[in-house]
Amino acid sequence: MVQQSATNATACLDMCFNKWEFGGETLVDCDLEPNGTDTCAGSTIVSHDDKAIILSFRGSVGSHQVTEENGSLGDKVPFPGGGMVSHYFYNAFLQASHISQVGMANPSNMKLVNFGGPHGGDLAWAQRIPTLVPWAYRVVHHWDYVPHIPTNPNWTYTHHKIEIWYNNSMTEGDPFVTCVELESKDCSDSVDPSDYTWDDHGTYFQGKGCELCQKAPLE
Repeated sequence: MVQQSATNATACLDMCFNKWEFGGETLVDCDLEPNGTDTCAGSTIVSHDDKAIILSFRGSVGSHQVTEENGSLGDKVPFPGGGMVSHYFYNAFLQASHISQVGMANPSNMKLVNFGGPHGGDLAWAQRIPTLVPWAYRVVHHWDYVPHIPTNPNWTYTHHKIEIWYNNSMTEGDPFVTCVELESKDCSDSVDPSDYTWDDHGTYFQGKGCELCQKAPLE
């Protein structure tokens, strides 16, 4: 689930779930500059019909925050059990793999989806994701720039599988390509870097995420 803002959370959740509880939102200062204003946010939701606890993290807000993230990814820290990950993202956005690694949840009961997420760790970490979170997908829109961050090849980041690539406007019903290989050239890695664009990062499913929800059948 992608969190956008607390102001539209209730309306969005009503579209997606029959019976839910909002556990709360955490908003923190995550700007790398001493007097910066960038923030990071996450929420917890319980869907009773799905018998699920949902952790939702807001995406980057604006090109300044993305540029900061790109510049920070040279700083890696060890991931428990093996691999190296971005220090910036390990603090929150890699929670699914962390929860599995430390035994807080059964991997078979977990699902992970991210939309336009940047690289999170190295090859050793990416190769462990299918064991830590077997049901894991990365959705990429067209020529979105952000999934290819960091752009410095010397930092040796690798995406985990599986990638779902929409090489189109992401209108409801549009086709997509499924790539199970790491960094497959059949998906978004086939795009020439000169064609990457910020515009595609802000228009996933044309901004209609909540409107496209399908509620669980009422019992």
